[in-house]
Amino acid sequence: MKRQIAVILICILLFLWPASDSIVYGQTPEPPVVIPHGETVQEPSGLDTLKTLILSRQELEEQIRAKKRQYRSTRNKEEQAEIREILDRLEEQEAVLERNIERVATNVDVEAFQTKSDENFNWEDEIVELIEPFVHELKKMTERPRQIEKLRAQISFYENRLEMIRRAIQNIEKVSLQVEKNAQLTKELKHLKKSWENKQTIYSDQLKVTRYQLDELLRHKQSLWDSGQKLLKVFFKTRGRNLAFSLLGFVVVFFLMRVLHKSIYRYSPIHHKEKRTFLIRLSDVLYYVLTFLGATGALLAVLYLSGDWLLLSIAIIFLFGLVWTAKTGIPRFWKQIQLMLNLGAVRENERMMFNGVPWRVVSLNIYARLENPAFFPAMIRVPLQDIVQLNSRPYSKNEPWFPCNIGDWVILADGTRGEAVSQTQEMVQLILRGGSRKTYQTQDFLGLSPVNISGSFRLKIVFGFDYAHQSVITGEIPSRLTAALKQGVEKAGYGDHMIQLRVETEGAGASSLDLLVIADFRGAVAALYNVLRRLIQKIIIDACTENGWGIPFPQLTLHTVHVPDTRMADRLRQKTEK
Repeated sequence: MKRQIAVILICILLFLWPASDSIVYGQTPEPPVVIPHGETVQEPSGLDTLKTLILSRQELEEQIRAKKRQYRSTRNKEEQAEIREILDRLEEQEAVLERNIERVATNVDVEAFQTKSDENFNWEDEIVELIEPFVHELKKMTERPRQIEKLRAQISFYENRLEMIRRAIQNIEKVSLQVEKNAQLTKELKHLKKSWENKQTIYSDQLKVTRYQLDELLRHKQSLWDSGQKLLKVFFKTRGRNLAFSLLGFVVVFFLMRVLHKSIYRYSPIHHKEKRTFLIRLSDVLYYVLTFLGATGALLAVLYLSGDWLLLSIAIIFLFGLVWTAKTGIPRFWKQIQLMLNLGAVRENERMMFNGVPWRVVSLNIYARLENPAFFPAMIRVPLQDIVQLNSRPYSKNEPWFPCNIGDWVILADGTRGEAVSQTQEMVQLILRGGSRKTYQTQDFLGLSPVNISGSFRLKIVFGFDYAHQSVITGEIPSRLTAALKQGVEKAGYGDHMIQLRVETEGAGASSLDLLVIADFRGAVAALYNVLRRLIQKIIIDACTENGWGIPFPQLTLHTVHVPDTRMADRLRQKTEK
């Protein structure tokens, strides 16, 4: 993950970094930050350095002429070889001085004008040519700090070498004082000292040039705010413009292709059929592929025409990476294509279970559109990858899509009774009597086995009578109680909503003879479920009072057994025996 974040940050910096070589990368020429083009050296330090370099070159030229005369005058091949070696070194030093003089005089990096020989890339090295602008920009991003660090390292190197040369010259001078009487040795030491002094001059000149270059770089150093402003300005003038136009081309082509696709579906008669044929589905899949290829081609074409090879290289590398990554997902993509062609395990106009809820598959395209008429909103859109492992089946029109609809009254296994006011794939909300609301997750709601009482519902009430009424409990009491219940329900205003009413014998209990009251009502009075239950019990109690029927209460019956007292008989038997 950290590596991916680092790559993204590098790409963002490359997008923001302005192109430095307008000839190669097709950008508008901008003055380099390192050493400005076309400026003359006007600082006193630059003039002094230039004078010193010219004097050093003159001395070096004099040494070269002297060595050439010496080379022509000698006949010893060994001496000629030594002189030729010295001449090569002096000529190399002269070339370095020439470049330094030109660099200080023009204040331009002359090495930038040294053209490299064209390299022939074979087909195996094409990838190198592709990423070459990318690497070039990466180097350009850190060119200034790297150049400053390089100059400081060179300064340290020259200072160390000059200190060593100074000690060497001092040692030569000490030895010369000790061998003043030896003419030949003194001559050799004098020649050696001259050689080291030449080295001292060369290194000193190099040190001055390097310090001058470092001072120029530091003098043109800008603040972070100014650098950021300049960076953004150049970005939006060059590379940012190319990036914006390429993205605009991608978006325009993509949406034009989408609009054309919708227009085809709107005006084409073969696309108005309820069931799409296989050829239509195959053409849709091919059209989606062409849409992506056309939009991507527009993006690459804009970058190519603008000549921004860096962004073009990054785009091509990104596409290669996308294709390389996609190869591992080919089986998954193939299954999704099968779904789009309606050849997979999930098919259009069939019923499937998704997240524990039944859905009707409306369409299968880039996304799957699922519908449940009991929900609001009834339609959802899910990615194809979420339903690849699922199955669908044909369904009948009578199959329910959910235990209840919005506005239905339900009774749950936990005793909750309420009206469904909101149903979605995530949650179900009930409004209870009194106005309070109770919310369940859809999965939990289904787990409580909701009973829908909005169509019709039944009330069962068991009522006990005293055993004293055993002779009339199966005939007279049920008939009279039925009449009383009908009259009481009609008087309460619920007679039109009562479907049927029956009073049946439930059985003989421990303390009472029980009757079962069965009352069926229409769903219009489902909200009065408990009100009707209490009303029926009230009517039964009033009927018992009016007819003198006893209502038993729990009783406990104790049975006693008579045990005779044998103590007196035992006493008489004992007296007789005595």
